[in-house]
Amino acid sequence: MSPKLNILVFLSALIFAITPLTAQESRKMSNPLLQRWTGPYGGVPPWNLVSPNDFVSAFENAIAENNEEIAAIVENAEPANFANTVIALE
Repeated sequence: MSPKLNILVFLSALIFAITPLTAQESRKMSNPLLQRWTGPYGGVPPWNLVSPNDFVSAFENAIAENNEEIAAIVENAEPANFANTVIALE
């Protein structure tokens, strides 16, 4: 395994260890920023229901989803190349 993939594996494992999935799932249920948005412009958050703490959990959720995408790239059995690493990270 290349040093770059080793670093990605380590960082992914570290972040997964820090973020419990049950907490992430409960945030999705109660956070209006994580619900499906409706309305004009492709949907907008229901700002009247949002509290400052909702932003923290929304960012944590986004980071967790990004870490899942990185883990999928790291776990890819194919040899690393530009398309399945760099482009996949886009």
